[in-house]
Amino acid sequence: MWMENYKSDLIQQKIIVEQRTLLWKSASDHFAKYIINWDRVRLTQLGKLTVLNKINQSECSKSLNEIKSSENQEAREERYLQKRDDEKDLLVASLEEARVLYRNTTVPIEIKKFDTFRDVNKNKDACELPDVSELRKIQEGILLSMLKEMSKSMEGEVL
Repeated sequence: MWMENYKSDLIQQKIIVEQRTLLWKSASDHFAKYIINWDRVRLTQLGKLTVLNKINQSECSKSLNEIKSSENQEAREERYLQKRDDEKDLLVASLEEARVLYRNTTVPIEIKKFDTFRDVNKNKDACELPDVSELRKIQEGILLSMLKEMSKSMEGEVL
């Protein structure tokens, strides 16, 4: 009887480790793509502000090439915005799953830092947004805490 319980516990442990591993990969992938597109949007908007400031200061008229370049830049920015939002949705879904699979660990605390970052920065203009390094620190905190908990699970510690 105890052997059956032991085998059952091992199987459950293995399933949880596999779920956590897949979730870590998903969160890692979506976080990376979200950050890339978040920074692209920020840098594109900052570039647009710089160009607008130069045009306003010199009060020169735009050439046809500048107009086409501006239109291309706006289309690119729209693509980056869409990709950022798509990856954010996938990332948030992964992080919500992580809150459940990693309850009673430090992972939900790390995820809360991302929630706070999003809440604080959601209505800011590009020039007011923090550098991408702040977002990367949050990413690192979440992913490292997930890895730490997976290591504990693989060592057979209580989940």
